[in-house]
Amino acid sequence: MKKIYFTLLLAILIATSATAQQKKAVMSFTNTKHDFGEITQKGGVVKHKFIFTNTGGTPINISRVKTTCGCTTPTWTKSPIKPGEKGEVQVAFDPANRPGYFTKKITVLSTASNNPVTLTITGNVDGKPKPEIKYTQQIGDLKTNKLYVNFGNMNTSETEKVMKVKMYNPTAKDLNIIVEDKYKPKYTKVIISPETLKPDAEGTITIKYNASQVNDWDYVRGYIYLTINGQRVTNKKIQVAANIKEYFSEEQKQNSPIIEFDEKIFDFDTVNEGQKIVHEFTFKNVGKSDLLIRKTRTSCGCTAVSLSRDPVKPGETGSIKATFNTNHKLRRQSKSITVVTNCADAQYNRVILKIKGYVIPKASPKNKKVKKISKPKEAYPNGSVVFLTNTKKSFGREKTSTVAFEIIKKEKETYLLEVKALVGKAKKVNYKKDNKEVWIKTKKGTQIWVEKDILKNSFSLKGPFEDIKTETSKDKKQ
Repeated sequence: MKKIYFTLLLAILIATSATAQQKKAVMSFTNTKHDFGEITQKGGVVKHKFIFTNTGGTPINISRVKTTCGCTTPTWTKSPIKPGEKGEVQVAFDPANRPGYFTKKITVLSTASNNPVTLTITGNVDGKPKPEIKYTQQIGDLKTNKLYVNFGNMNTSETEKVMKVKMYNPTAKDLNIIVEDKYKPKYTKVIISPETLKPDAEGTITIKYNASQVNDWDYVRGYIYLTINGQRVTNKKIQVAANIKEYFSEEQKQNSPIIEFDEKIFDFDTVNEGQKIVHEFTFKNVGKSDLLIRKTRTSCGCTAVSLSRDPVKPGETGSIKATFNTNHKLRRQSKSITVVTNCADAQYNRVILKIKGYVIPKASPKNKKVKKISKPKEAYPNGSVVFLTNTKKSFGREKTSTVAFEIIKKEKETYLLEVKALVGKAKKVNYKKDNKEVWIKTKKGTQIWVEKDILKNSFSLKGPFEDIKTETSKDKKQ
């Protein structure tokens, strides 16, 4: 009996749903695209009617029709279109002063269930060919398809890599184009073809890049300026860039220097705005030949860098002194220093150092009532929860285990953690300390002491069970 009632109820629900769907208004167009083909400016405005039928069960009201250009004017059926009846959206396009291929979008907004509907008109004014390339950039009167040319990774043994910029003359006059050799990067060769570009004509700017002539490393950029009809264009130029890598022979690889830093991240904790943070990152050359610092680059002009010595012989040490000016750098800050060396191994060839911490803003001098902002609260208070996640591969599959630890207490810069929960099946999880793995049992109640920097770098404040409730000291006594 229950099965019969359930079947009847299901049938009623399906019928009700189908009826509801049938009642919804649907705007069904005969065609949503129209091509006017070849038209002329002299011929004036051209029009097209898009016809649609209401194939739903309720009337349709068109509230608005939007276009992407003032050259396109829409009109539409203002009265409600009842089920089974037809309506129309008429589009008028004015080709005056718009030579060339065009595409215009018209958006119909209505009460139909398939709202909105997009219509498209296309055509070619005065028979000009449709450009195959989009010329979105401009240098003076000249249009180009781009202003940024990236040659990607290149090593110092590469003498030529070629890339091209397409150009187009949209004016009614000849454009005489010359490259400013005085400002052009010496490691590039630029060929303009043709040097005189006729109206409505296309051409090519060919750029050849010689990495062996670049006296720089890592990310290197330069600029190419053009003179058009005797006028040098300074506000727009072509930027060329490449990531220059040093070439190493097999012998150089075997006898390469190796740079090892004592630390790569310095946390200055909390300071007041205006203080200068000075820190020395010390390193040692544990390789077989002289170590050279090819280049240092900072992520911000607020950070200055100086070297203690260069080169650094095998077995000797050196340092990189970083000075961070906190003026106008407020709250959480993280600045990077890219160090490029002559180490053949990729992990030592380009090293990233970081300075981070919290800067307390100054009180505003215009408002004496502004209170001094206090030091931010302890990031890891007693009773809070942190997470440690390990992922391992087993038989081609990744297995993840996450352990939740409660912070029991803090002594100076060391925290006592206790295992509270586990997601996964791992009996042990680990973190790295001094390039060594430290293992922790995942059994509930296991306790470990962890330094603050390990807590910051290896543990997370977010996990799969962030709402875990830990016992307070009062609860434990009870």
